Amino acid sequence: MVGIYKITNLLTQDCYVGKSKHVEKRWKEHFCKGYGAIHSKSFQEDIDKYGAGGFSFELIEECGVPELHEREQFWIGKLNPSYNTVRLGHPVSSETRKKISESLTGRKQPRELVEKRKAAVKEYRKTHPQTNAGHKKRVAIESSLHVGGVAEFESVKALAEYLKAPSSSVTKALKRCGKIRGKKVWYVV
Repeated sequence: MVGIYKITNLLTQDCYVGKSKHVEKRWKEHFCKGYGAIHSKSFQEDIDKYGAGGFSFELIEECGVPELHEREQFWIGKLNPSYNTVRLGHPVSSETRKKISESLTGRKQPRELVEKRKAAVKEYRKTHPQTNAGHKKRVAIESSLHVGGVAEFESVKALAEYLKAPSSSVTKALKRCGKIRGKKVWYVV
């Protein structure tokens, strides 16, 4: 479902207005650990403090993808949500982006900030491991050269090397339960 939604703190009545192409999925994303980097600080603090049970979630308008930004801005203007960090805004032009980029070129972030960010990512990865980094998933491919007509590999990378194909192509074929180079591929459970 595509549309505009509102998340309301049941205790303080502060709210957040957002847009999404997948509204149902978006509700869960707001409460995932480590996802809050895009939220305002106060919204993230309240999410950490009250959890999902401390908030209500409602779809306030269904609309098409092309209208998402415009309708979100309308609702932000109408409801004046305290958690939103960006009020009635507009997309930044490419010229403005270029000026911002040039002004930031060569600037270094404070070492403490970099170390703090690294530590936060490391902590986040303990509970949310990346699916392709450091984790091997067994995969199989149809093969007339192997016993039983199936060849198994310890990882996507190993299969990609066997096929002399990019790992990304193998991953795409696996995601769509499809074929690569005319042979069906799948994950081994």
